[in-house]
Amino acid sequence: MLDGNWLESSERRLKVLRNQSPGPLPGKSLVVFSPALGLAIDVFPCEDGHAQERSLMPEVLDSVEKDDLWIADRNFCTIGTMLSIDHDDAFFIIRQHKNTPFEEIDKPKYVGKSDGNSVYEHQVLIKDADGNQARIRRTIIKLKASTRDGNRELAVFSNLPKKAANAIKIMFLYKKRWTIETSFQHLEKNMNSEINSLGYPKAALFGFCIALVASNLFEVIYGTLRGLYGHEEIDDNFSSYYATSEMASVHDGMMLIVPEEDWGVIVNMKEDEFIAFLQRCSENINLKKYRKAKRGPKKPKPEKINKGEPHVST
Repeated sequence: MLDGNWLESSERRLKVLRNQSPGPLPGKSLVVFSPALGLAIDVFPCEDGHAQERSLMPEVLDSVEKDDLWIADRNFCTIGTMLSIDHDDAFFIIRQHKNTPFEEIDKPKYVGKSDGNSVYEHQVLIKDADGNQARIRRTIIKLKASTRDGNRELAVFSNLPKKAANAIKIMFLYKKRWTIETSFQHLEKNMNSEINSLGYPKAALFGFCIALVASNLFEVIYGTLRGLYGHEEIDDNFSSYYATSEMASVHDGMMLIVPEEDWGVIVNMKEDEFIAFLQRCSENINLKKYRKAKRGPKKPKPEKINKGEPHVST
């Protein structure tokens, strides 16, 4: 899964920014996320905060391998991107951008329902200015409720063969793309991935990448816990906020108390030994300490009272 992440505006620590009123953007990045592993497996940083995401695609496309399946949002929906992935014997599921041209080969046909929404599919042709072309599938879902953008219809392009995934499966896989948005929120809130005091683009991007590595390490722990206690128990009830907060608070003390040679034992473990070690540690965790604080259903907002005064004393 591919998605972009903008770093929020930094403090005006650099002299050149001190008389600027707009918020200074230290950069952005494209992150490749593996949903099966729960890990960020690649990142493409850019120091230009105003750069288009598509301008980073040539570097991303160089990393495409045979039989990959790339899932991305409409920002990455270009003829060049889809033809390049198809040419590399890889596959894609990319949401259609309204400006992406295509030719209909046949009319959309109803194929079933996904979460109560009607799904249609047909064959289309895409081609570039050099005459390169590909025959691909266009899957449409007609939504019962509008998206936050007000859309009642969503379409995706894919070159997956039907024997690999039918239209319902393609829509299910595209929907899973939203898990990368959750990962970015986890990075920002729990891993402090966007440090506003880092004004230099290289420093801000380095900080974000360090947070990605830390998040990957945390996902190894998550995976171990899922193996012992089950996906439902960990994904629904285990709070990553409480866990990361505890790690941050006890880390310095552990570095002082645990002798260096003890860490050496872990460093030299073979993979199967390390997995067994993680499982032994996880068996001793009191999950009640890390249970999510679940909120009840949202209540309707009360009507605000306006007395014509600019302030009210708390």
